[in-house]
Amino acid sequence: MNNEQTTWLTEDEKFLAGSEDALPFQKTITWQVMRVMGELVEGLDRLADVGAAITIFGSARVRPGEVQYETA
Repeated sequence: MNNEQTTWLTEDEKFLAGSEDALPFQKTITWQVMRVMGELVEGLDRLADVGAAITIFGSARVRPGEVQYETA
């Protein structure tokens, strides 16, 4: 059995690390902006079919039994 852990890079980490095999035009600011725009469009497309929803931002440190947890 292999004990090595697979390291998964986020898109941001890949972007910031650059790529040795990237073509010169792919390193221009225009190309980078187009990539970001593409990611935004992809995200919006994925959310297009989501109906009415609520997003809750909070802390993972709140535990059951605490006032904030019970209120939520």
